[in-house]
Amino acid sequence: MEIREIQAFIEGKDTDSNALRTQLAHLVKAHRVQAEREKKLKDELQGEKEENRRLIHLSSIHPDTMLPLYREYLKDMNILLEGLDPRVNSFALVHFMIKDHTDQQYSSYNVRKPLMFKTVMKLQDLLLQGETLYQGERLEDLILYVPALEKEEFLRDRLLTRFLPIISARHQTGSGELQFDCHMGMVRYPDHGTSLNELNSNLEFALQEAVREKQSLIQYNTDIGEIQRKNLIIQRDLRKEKEESFAGLELRYQPFVNSGNRVVGCESLVRWNHPEFGFISPEKFIRISEQTGDIKMLGRWILYQALQDLKRWLKAGLEDIYVSVNLSPVQFTHKGLSEEIIRMMKAIGLEGRYLKLEITEGAIMADPEESTMIIKNLQNYGIRIAIDDFGTGYSSLNYLMNLPINTLKLDKSFVDDVLNNSRNQEVVRSIINLGDSLGMELLAEGVESKDQKEYLFAQGVHYIQGYYYSAPVTSGEFETIIGDPDYFQDK
Repeated sequence: MEIREIQAFIEGKDTDSNALRTQLAHLVKAHRVQAEREKKLKDELQGEKEENRRLIHLSSIHPDTMLPLYREYLKDMNILLEGLDPRVNSFALVHFMIKDHTDQQYSSYNVRKPLMFKTVMKLQDLLLQGETLYQGERLEDLILYVPALEKEEFLRDRLLTRFLPIISARHQTGSGELQFDCHMGMVRYPDHGTSLNELNSNLEFALQEAVREKQSLIQYNTDIGEIQRKNLIIQRDLRKEKEESFAGLELRYQPFVNSGNRVVGCESLVRWNHPEFGFISPEKFIRISEQTGDIKMLGRWILYQALQDLKRWLKAGLEDIYVSVNLSPVQFTHKGLSEEIIRMMKAIGLEGRYLKLEITEGAIMADPEESTMIIKNLQNYGIRIAIDDFGTGYSSLNYLMNLPINTLKLDKSFVDDVLNNSRNQEVVRSIINLGDSLGMELLAEGVESKDQKEYLFAQGVHYIQGYYYSAPVTSGEFETIIGDPDYFQDK
């Protein structure tokens, strides 16, 4: 209906008033329907906007901790750094690495998840104005931004006396008690970097140093930077060695000697003469290989080389000898480990009795049931098992009777001062008595003097290892030693 028709009706100029009234009613209804449609569409659009905003918000936070995601941290920091002047501005970043205290026993994601949320909520209550807690790249990583850092001591005190107790509190779960450990790395802007890449790199270096030194909090410094630079070079060159079948590494062998000064076996020890750094401690590059995942290949190479050397000694007629090879905790948890070792020995043509494997307490205690199964599989082939560094771990006495162990190795830390330290003497006697009662062999490592040797043999130790008898030697040199039954008779 046109406007002019409505106008005519209003002015009484149209005679068909009923028709006009009907059309007018339809028009009013049509306008009402249109208005309702427009309102509904507007409401739907508004709802979609709110839903989009909600989805955008949800996509920027971690579902388990409700913290801003790591990418939000990167975005916020890049925006922040664009507007800062390093001559007048400052701030701090703290990287928290939170992990299960047992490292294995209750590390199920579903167990940790609600406890992490509970912990994060309590940490949020500690934040001061302007501070932001971000989720790291993993659930156990958190990053704290602290603006306008003026009193560094105040921040360190807060982290150690307020944050740390909350993180390390004990939690009761359906599986038992759980407690988190925490390591923190810290950097300052602009002292430790003016770009985000530099700050993040140094933040990671500080955290790694805290983990390595078993410290709760370490702030970045140039010494840490140099250590990490060397570690990166070692990591790179170790990868090159792997590609070249570890041609730059070699094995040394240190004898095990009985009370009659006869050699009964040896421990294989890997050595690496690095082209830049010279001889690198095995503990150092083994740890790096564990972190990078290269330990599987390195461990396999060490075992293979040791077994090949052993095979050559046996062919030379030296039957009463065995070789002991260390397994790292990372190796020990590798699925199919026992089957792989047995296959290798069969392929080389060696019986199990010629091999002993050294495993640390920590590796065994991480999962005693699984460890027992692995050990029994190995022992079924005749391979023997030794606990390395016995007495330095935890829960030793509680679990020892249930583990099928053949040999206990007394740690060097007990041997060093055993002649003068009554506490060490008592510990050594206790371990020897325990081993005897369970029918285990006792081997003392790190023996450096005749007096130490005589004392330990008198206490009931079965075998001695250490520089008193011999430093680690090459395969050929060890063959010379075991080829002469009287080599150590004057000892």
